[in-house]
Amino acid sequence: MKKIYFCLLACCLLISCKPAYKIPFSNPQQKAFDNFLTQRLSLVHNQNNDIQRKDFYNQFETDLYNYVDTARLFVNWEGVIDNIETEESGTLTALKFTISYLPKENREITFYCTHLIQTDSLPNDYLYNTVKNMPNGLLVYFDGFIRTTNNGKVYYNKFNTYEQEKNIQKPKYEFWPIEIGPEVRNNSLSANLNKAVNICYEIIEPLRRNYLGEITKEQSDSLYNYLAPKFKEAKSQLTKEENGYISRLGIALTYNFLYGNE
Repeated sequence: MKKIYFCLLACCLLISCKPAYKIPFSNPQQKAFDNFLTQRLSLVHNQNNDIQRKDFYNQFETDLYNYVDTARLFVNWEGVIDNIETEESGTLTALKFTISYLPKENREITFYCTHLIQTDSLPNDYLYNTVKNMPNGLLVYFDGFIRTTNNGKVYYNKFNTYEQEKNIQKPKYEFWPIEIGPEVRNNSLSANLNKAVNICYEIIEPLRRNYLGEITKEQSDSLYNYLAPKFKEAKSQLTKEENGYISRLGIALTYNFLYGNE
């Protein structure tokens, strides 16, 4: 009987040591996103025929893109990191890993994270040096944004199921990570960093529009040069670590449209 008791006790201890998924979430931004998915999932089975279901899923993808585009940056979300690896291609090394969390039974959200690095810069890369020391299965807190296409869609991982309901219940998103660590941080950025983040989005926008052929290079340069002094001033108010954050964000935003064609 003692052996059975200690076996049961050991199992309970092992279970309690597993990373906890807080329900409700401690981060209101992460909770709001889950509410968005939960509300849409509750409507799936209200569709009465294939035409209604097709319209519903098309509208969901539009609403999801608009949500992601408006939210922009996810800050201090929590999940479990796994599948940490690197992949070399030409002069670039891709740091890859997944972060996932379970809002409730039969649901799972997975972010397929990619951070692109010039291979000769690996020894000095912040995210690479942070993630390479993490064990798979570690609870982490992370910032970043869901990757989107240049034609207004969310980028799902290539291994995502073709069942459209799974895009709501168990989505697998491509994701650009900006910050990650095992320690919980504030759910919002400092005032100075938040200001610099907003200007970073502004200054990347003319580059994106020129790449897509929406404006000329002259127009893009003019808008960029107008914002550059304001951006420089905002960055001068940041710490060294915050400037690194802004640099990673700018690079990720640029890669988002450079690799945004389906």
